[in-house]
Amino acid sequence: MTETAPVYLVGNYEVTNPDILTEYVQKSTPIVQRHGGRMLGFDPATAPLEGKALPLLAVFEFPSMKNAQEFYNSPDYAELIPLRQQATNGGFLALIQGPFQANG
Repeated sequence: MTETAPVYLVGNYEVTNPDILTEYVQKSTPIVQRHGGRMLGFDPATAPLEGKALPLLAVFEFPSMKNAQEFYNSPDYAELIPLRQQATNGGFLALIQGPFQANG
């Protein structure tokens, strides 16, 4: 993978307070955009095909790992992490570098 390959930020959570989640999304979206990111999908009622997943799945694309890390580590976003934590339970937040290219 190259330093300029897109990176996907994936979150999977259980929503415990929809009102706080709405506030979080409204406040975090401009921060995502300032770092070159865009929302690819956001579904509070994900239907997993296999395994056990929490209901909310969100996927964002950033132009590079640097952009994604700068978003997550920005002071503006750091202020919103407690808001996301108040609105959700469990789950995970992960960075995945892409796109996948098979060798051979």
